[in-house]
Amino acid sequence: MSRWKGGGYGMYTEIHYQGNQIYITGMSVDSLIANNSINESFRYLKLMPNEKNLEKAAKQVLNSTNKDSIHIQVWKPTINSKDGKYTRVLLEELYYKKSEH
Repeated sequence: MSRWKGGGYGMYTEIHYQGNQIYITGMSVDSLIANNSINESFRYLKLMPNEKNLEKAAKQVLNSTNKDSIHIQVWKPTINSKDGKYTRVLLEELYYKKSEH
């Protein structure tokens, strides 16, 4: 059984994927979001944080900045139901260098 099976109420037991956070070392993600093409990639990356989507977002960021490399991470917020503590869990990360690809 998964949280999606067994009555349907399990789908409400996690924070929505839009709560996922993208972190790029040394850069302001909010400033990058102003670029609509990057914003769409970031939105999709939050939904499906995998290596393919990380690489696509990394390429777009590097193409729109003067950077040669990037360290991009996707974090998921979690809440411990026993003590109510809010934390984050690293879902996926990528070190991407323009000259290697």
